[in-house]
Amino acid sequence: MSQNNLEERAWWALLSYALLRWESGVVIATTILLAYFYPRPFVWWPAWGWMLLGAVTEVLIVWTSLTDAQTGQQVVADMLHERYNPSRIHTKEYRRQMERALTYRRRIDETIQANPAGVLRDHLGDKLGELETWLDSIYRLAQRLDRYARDTLIQEDRAAVRADLRELQTNLRHEQSPDVRAEIEQTIAQKKTQQETLEKLQDTMDKAAYQLETTVSALGTVYSQIQLVGARKAEGGRAERLRQDITDQVNGLQDLLATMDEVYRSSRQ
Repeated sequence: MSQNNLEERAWWALLSYALLRWESGVVIATTILLAYFYPRPFVWWPAWGWMLLGAVTEVLIVWTSLTDAQTGQQVVADMLHERYNPSRIHTKEYRRQMERALTYRRRIDETIQANPAGVLRDHLGDKLGELETWLDSIYRLAQRLDRYARDTLIQEDRAAVRADLRELQTNLRHEQSPDVRAEIEQTIAQKKTQQETLEKLQDTMDKAAYQLETTVSALGTVYSQIQLVGARKAEGGRAERLRQDITDQVNGLQDLLATMDEVYRSSRQ
């Protein structure tokens, strides 16, 4: 996710907010009513006077919305919250981690905006865009963990395959027919393959759960580092390490997500 793309979506979200805020609605409604009922309140008042006044007022409302840093921060925070809505994650712990990640992302934006123009943005460059890629990866990781935690079929399969193996091995010990024994052995081999796949899936999900907590904590560390970089006027070496930390976290999560998808697909075959 490039920084330009993030800024473009944030700009459109901010423009939409400016046009839809209640002040804009009042101005538009008032302008229409006055233009209809009192088109010329004064002899010298032109017929298009109310429209011009309303347009100027609306432009001022939009301009103040676009240039107000606090409004921009809130709009971006709302945009990210809607895109990565924690309420869509049903498992309490994973939802909590997503909420933490969104909080850190919002605080990072606030810290950047609080610093002199360009100080952090000039040193971090497009890595700020990678922060959303990071957030997106955290969200997808939480979703996958949530899906697995609620996949009752997988949980039932893990319990059933163990019981099936015990029964098959008991049957094998008592079976005398070579043909039947061959069939049982083949079934046992298939069940063991299924069991190995399911156990591998469980191990992967356990590691992913720890990784989710670790990477959210790492996002919190980046937040602290960004504060420090800003306080020290963006030292080159420290800013470079910060850029590398962000890249490493994003790449690591992308690899983990690919592994999870591969293992999950294998367990469903």
